[in-house]
Amino acid sequence: MIDKTLFNVNDSNLAMRIQQAEMYLKEFEAEVKRAQGATGIFRSKEDALARIMILNEFAPNDARVKGLFERARACLIGSTGNFTTITDDMTVYLVHEEELRQMYAAKSEKAWNELIAGYEGKLREKLYPAPDAMETEPESLKDQYVILDEVRYPMNQFMGVTGEFIWVGKRSSGMYFVKIDTRKWLGPYEAVKRYRRLVDTTMMDVDKWTLLGKLTDFTMEVPEAGEKKIGAPVIAVVVEPVALYVPGHVLGLYDPEKESSGYFVGEEEAGTPKNPCRTT
Repeated sequence: MIDKTLFNVNDSNLAMRIQQAEMYLKEFEAEVKRAQGATGIFRSKEDALARIMILNEFAPNDARVKGLFERARACLIGSTGNFTTITDDMTVYLVHEEELRQMYAAKSEKAWNELIAGYEGKLREKLYPAPDAMETEPESLKDQYVILDEVRYPMNQFMGVTGEFIWVGKRSSGMYFVKIDTRKWLGPYEAVKRYRRLVDTTMMDVDKWTLLGKLTDFTMEVPEAGEKKIGAPVIAVVVEPVALYVPGHVLGLYDPEKESSGYFVGEEEAGTPKNPCRTT
């Protein structure tokens, strides 16, 4: 995903950032040219548009940024077919998407802080060493919750004997196994995907999540992907997801009452996709 944390712009690096954005824009332009009027998935589209959008917010009067913006407008329309007239309506989301993303990001951050505050006294203050099955009674895990900042999915995903998990941590300091084969993961996860589709096209596929989860019990698994596992088994505590947070973007929550088993903060306001020309 490309946002200001990954593509920060200031006076000292503006020229370099413009060069980087132009490199992605040239790739996008080449893809559109090769398509010859056909629509489809353009791999450089979001990389180019997200960077130019950030540059336009920082330096809207810079002639170099204006030039990139106009080229991006033309390229965006070209990616939707053989249009010859470029109107503001066709590219309005390029200008306003950053403001929209910031609004949802602020709502999600507020909701996340309020959510965490509601678990005061139940959160483990120290994640590591993780609970040790040899020293911890399963009953003592009752009503304990954790915030895990390094939930890497799908990188650390694995299928075990007792279910499907994501491993977090290290063998030396203990692991947590986040359970992902139930609606408690799938509901918030699918909600985040809807957010990307409906609200924030600058957000690429998420590979690192912040998770609020509930400790349940211990299980023994070999935390390796694939059928042929060569490592030693690990006894780790299982974590059931409560919420998935992508800082700077969105908060997805589990809700068993909803048909989709989850929602993202502000979803009721999202409505239909704001960008009818989007190809992804």
